[in-house]
Amino acid sequence: METATTRVPRCLVRRNIDGLFGLVLDNFIQILLIVSLSQGVLGFSGELMGVFCQELL
Repeated sequence: METATTRVPRCLVRRNIDGLFGLVLDNFIQILLIVSLSQGVLGFSGELMGVFCQELL
C-alpha cells in the first residue's frame, strides 16, 4: 500500500508573481486605452476623466 502524502501549496512562487505583474500591467494598459479613447473618440473632457481616474485609485 502506498501512503498518502500531503503537500502544502506555496503561495509565492515565481509563476504566481509573474502572473500578478502581468495582470497589473494588462489592467493598467486597459485603463489607459479607455481614458484615451473616451477623450479622443467620444470627446469627453479631461476634467471628467480626472474624476474617473481619481475614483479608481
